Order: sequence, then structure tokens, then C-alpha cells
Amino acid sequence: MDNIPMRPPKLPGYDFVQMLGSGATATVYLYNQRMPARPVAVKASAKTLAPRAAALFNREANFMAKLSSHPYILPVYGAGVTSDGHGYIVIEYAPGGTYNSIMKARSMTCEQVLDLGIKLSSALFTAHRSNIIHHDIKPSNILITSQGLPVLGDFGISTDVYDRTETGFSPPWAPPEVLQHLTNGSEAADIYSLAGTLYAMFGGGDLSADSIPSAIALFLLGKGDVKKTLEYCVNFGGDCDTNGAMAGAMVGAMAGIDAVPQVWRDKISEMNACNFAKDADEILALIPQWHVASESDVADLIKE
Repeated sequence: MDNIPMRPPKLPGYDFVQMLGSGATATVYLYNQRMPARPVAVKASAKTLAPRAAALFNREANFMAKLSSHPYILPVYGAGVTSDGHGYIVIEYAPGGTYNSIMKARSMTCEQVLDLGIKLSSALFTAHRSNIIHHDIKPSNILITSQGLPVLGDFGISTDVYDRTETGFSPPWAPPEVLQHLTNGSEAADIYSLAGTLYAMFGGGDLSADSIPSAIALFLLGKGDVKKTLEYCVNFGGDCDTNGAMAGAMVGAMAGIDAVPQVWRDKISEMNACNFAKDADEILALIPQWHVASESDVADLIKE
């Protein structure tokens, strides 16, 4: 359907306050609900709903409604379609923002991460017990309520556990098998993403910056970009175990990239894990002409 410039939808019983955020597929607004009187967030689709988009939007609303009784899952209050054909979901307003802001501002203590992990594991267990795979667990999808509690939100690309349709993922929070498109995700993939999220909260930094580097390597290799991958690995300079795992991941990923010459494959398979930067530099010298993915390439992939 047509992409109509998004304006705050007119909803009976709700008064628009301000826009909270916008993404590729939806915009989130703050409204005041008149009865009962309370602030709420309204997620409205960016496009008018074609049948498939309507099914996805309805699925998100139904999944959230199914899980709303859990104290660490964002409650949904209602859903519908506006007069001009945009889908919307009314959810609890979480004024504390997301854990993405906390991650960038400071490290959490071990006790704080443990407490957060227990709460989110409970939420994730409830979703999995209901045969729902989230597919997009990351700090920006963990919101903070007015009581200061964490709640898991954004079930926009969630699926039933038996649905094998690839709905999307967020590098580098997704596990290697999802990054390489070997599977669309699973309960185990959700657990991996939760572990990566907790690790990043403890480290006080974005996972893509310096944690679980093999995820970045696999993501770049998915673009067929060996040079960019090696440059990343050289700059990372991790320990022997980390670099060895990264080298192994690269060799495995390259098997599916026809454009990689055999000489480069052989060289990488012989890399010394404890002398990773030097060996990687030698390979970089062999491939100065290799295309380096642009920032827009990466941004477009992340949005998929």
C-alpha cells in the first residue's frame, strides 16, 4: 500500500501529546487516555496496512496481549485500525526510556545485571512457554516503567515457534546461525540475544563495539566483505581464544562466498590465533582492491 506521511492518528478517547520515536515500519507517540485517565504509548504503522502487513501488526498485538499479565513484559491496552488505514497498538507508557541509554552511559554492577537477567529470563520463559519467539532481544527493546522496572517490548518481528518465516534480526545481537541465514531463529537464539544483552550491560558498551567480536565478523562476512572483517579483527586485538574462534568463524563463513579466492581461504585457515593481527595484516596486503562495505550498506542491512 502507499506510504502516507505519518501524522499522529486521531483516536477516540485519546489526546495526542508528542512523538516518542520513529522507525522504518512504525512511529510511537505519547497520548493521554481520557478514561481511565493515564498516559499511554501508541505504536502506529508507517504504512497503510496491506493484508500481509495487517497480519503482522495483528500478530504483534495478539502476542503482547497473550503475555501482558507478566510483570516484565510490556502490557498492551488495545489495538485497531485508523480511519485512513494505519494499524495501531496502545501500550503502557514507559517513561524511563530503554536500557540502551543505560548501556551507553555506564556499566551495571554484577548484582544489577543478575537481577535484570532473572527478570528478563522469566519474561522470555513465559513467551517461549506460549510458543512465541521474540527474535529481537536487545537493550533498546527493554523498556523502563514508571516504577523503574524492566519490561520486554517490541514484538514486531516475533513469530510462533513453528513458523519458519525469516522476519528479521538485529546485528550483532543475533547468534551466528541467524547472521548467516542458516535459521530464522529459535528459543536458543533468543537466549543468546539475552546473554549478549546482559554481557553488554555489564561491560557498559554497545555489543557491536568490542564484545563478542565473532558476531561482527560473521555479519561482515555475510556481506562478502573479507577486507572489512580483517580490518575489524586487527583493530580488535583480542586474546588467543577469542581470535582463534574468530578465525574459525571466518573460515566457515567463507565456504559460502564464491568470490573469495582460494589463496585467501588457505591463508586464513593457517592463521596463528595468538598472532592474529600480524597474520591478518599479511592478508590485507594481498587484497587492497577488495570492496569495503559502506556505512549505508550496513545501516540498510540492520534495518532488514
